[in-house]
Amino acid sequence: MPLLLIEHLNMSVSDEKVSLDFYSALGCVLVTGRVNKTMHVNCGGMTQFHLPNDEGRTDLWKGDIELGYGSSEAHAESISKLVTLGYKPTTVDANCSSVVGPDGNVFILKFDPAATTLNVEGAKRLAAGSPDSWIQNIVVEVPVGSSPKISKFYNDVLLMADQKSGLCPRTKLPFISVMSSYGQALRFQESETPKQTNDHEHCAIYISDFEATFDEAAKRGLVFVNERFRHIDWASTKEEALECNQFRLINIVDEDGCTIVKVEHEIRNTSHPGCPLPVKA
Repeated sequence: MPLLLIEHLNMSVSDEKVSLDFYSALGCVLVTGRVNKTMHVNCGGMTQFHLPNDEGRTDLWKGDIELGYGSSEAHAESISKLVTLGYKPTTVDANCSSVVGPDGNVFILKFDPAATTLNVEGAKRLAAGSPDSWIQNIVVEVPVGSSPKISKFYNDVLLMADQKSGLCPRTKLPFISVMSSYGQALRFQESETPKQTNDHEHCAIYISDFEATFDEAAKRGLVFVNERFRHIDWASTKEEALECNQFRLINIVDEDGCTIVKVEHEIRNTSHPGCPLPVKA
């Protein structure tokens, strides 16, 4: 399973204090010691949100962001904290709620007893007393009819064959979910009116077959260097990707090379110094 982990989402925010209060209510914990750097918050032991506030803009994700909770108590505590801050969570069912964040992103907060917790022994960011929450699923809204093409892209280019498909219960439109080793899903949901964004947001993932995946992306001309992050990674060749332990792509394309949707992926090797995955004995 090449997709090991959906590790972080990066979205610019309008107000750091307001955002920190919101994400803390969700169960996230501020990463301290990052003076004059982008605010990072841990969401459990292996996932994060990166929340820059120096771009003069805010970023929307192209769909819902679903957080998992390890207990009904942890879920209820987050709901209570959000209400105290003045947010208005909507109850979906006893163990699932939705809430709109301070910059307009929609978060689904869910306790599922059958879900696989990401807060496993050895997770490198797991601290004593950390709330039992994590990034479970991220949704990308895409045009009607595009999900089979996206499925093929992830299978052929990113070598991610572990996928699930189905119909949205509400809209009856198809989706495909690219699954991680920990049961997370990068879900592409067809929509009559897909959410439009400025394409500055991105997700970071860890994969197992780093070099082969780079080769597939490179031969299609899909490797992308984001000038905003050139101080972190500048990879346009395999040698540079191995030096940086990561590379990027932004265009999800069909067989003819035409862009279906833009979703920037920060694709990391497990040798990346920030890798939070437990070390295998």
